[in-house]
Amino acid sequence: MIKIRNVNKFFNKNKSNEIHVINNTTLEFPNTGLVCLLGPSGSGKTTLLNVVGGLDKIDSGEINFKNYKINRYKANKWDFIRNHHFGYIFQNYILLPELTVYQNLELVLKMLGLSKEEINERIDYALEAVGMIKFKKRKPTQLSGGQQQRIAIARALVKSPDVVIADEPTGNLDEKNTTQIMNIIKKISNECLVILVTHERRLAEFYGDRIIEISDGKVVSDRLNSHNNVLSTQDDLNIYLQDFVKEDVANEDVNIKYFYGEEKQKLNLNIIFKDNTFYIHSPKDNIKIKFLDRSSEIKVIDSKKPVISKQNIEEFDYHLPKLAYKSTKETSAIKFIDSLKMAFRQLASLRRSQKLLFIVMFLSTIMVTVGFINLFSASYVSENDFLYFNRNIVATTHAEYNQIESSLTENEKIIAAPDTRVVNFLNNGYFNQKKNQISLRHITEYS
Repeated sequence: MIKIRNVNKFFNKNKSNEIHVINNTTLEFPNTGLVCLLGPSGSGKTTLLNVVGGLDKIDSGEINFKNYKINRYKANKWDFIRNHHFGYIFQNYILLPELTVYQNLELVLKMLGLSKEEINERIDYALEAVGMIKFKKRKPTQLSGGQQQRIAIARALVKSPDVVIADEPTGNLDEKNTTQIMNIIKKISNECLVILVTHERRLAEFYGDRIIEISDGKVVSDRLNSHNNVLSTQDDLNIYLQDFVKEDVANEDVNIKYFYGEEKQKLNLNIIFKDNTFYIHSPKDNIKIKFLDRSSEIKVIDSKKPVISKQNIEEFDYHLPKLAYKSTKETSAIKFIDSLKMAFRQLASLRRSQKLLFIVMFLSTIMVTVGFINLFSASYVSENDFLYFNRNIVATTHAEYNQIESSLTENEKIIAAPDTRVVNFLNNGYFNQKKNQISLRHITEYS
């Protein structure tokens, strides 16, 4: 489905601190399956994910997706591909806080021309799958970080995309929610391609169909993953007795059950009973003793530690049918009036100091705009604002008549001054002729 060939990407290109973040990488991704990009922080795995998902440009190379061939970044082409073929899961959710959970998911489907009934059905199914159906009328700001991430995952899944781009999707989730979300992602990878960036090797080794390891912008390992291991919970601090070897130490007055793991430690304790209280003393200084009761955070459970197996994943049911592409007029998914309402709601939610800062910046913008207008007006002056006679008329006295007449050119003539006041209109200006005055008119421009 996706092929990248000889792709290169630089940060700070041609500078002393240049970083070759994607180094001549060539990869081919299948139509379905879970592909994990694994590597240390700063290795370039997230940048590679963004390039494949059309969120970042490449400096050289070629990307092929279905019938699209891309060697130069074209925003309109990638916008179409993202809207109709890709779903995105980000570590920081990127939900619109002014909208409800339902409206955040609705935006994705509105751009695809679906009916209201179909939109409702798909949103309810996706939210039910991630355990968030009862929160669909709430706003993201009313939810915890883990809950917001699950909403973001439902948003990516709601349109059943061909490719899901997942950048640390479980980074802000606890262990229980992590396994639930990873089960969903694994299940949908049976029908679409999921490219997942993670730093947790245990998740990649358990869920991934293929693991690509990256270091310093280069692919150092690319292998299929066919293990049949189980995934144990990482943050479960409880003690599960059936995971230990058990020995009984008992007589008429004492009944002790000794549990130990791979290594057995000799038990040497002094137990004193006095004033209805047991006192436990260890003669060895290097032995740690912890007391557990019903109020302790760590619980003692008489069972094996729960794990997730491949069978558990297959038993999980998640399926939304693919959407047929409908040719629709490209319009904004948010109406203009709704955009204004969102903007005013956002302003209303600001603190008093933030509102004051906004008002000051708004007034400053008005002052700067008026200043630019005045500056432009001062640099362009219309003659009509101050010129009250035509620029090609020269007034002179009668005594200079002979001198002026001898100096006239072919393009000039004398307008005799009458004894009475006359107003002559010439083009856009006029000249007040008075008694005993002679006027010269340059007729080159107005002949």
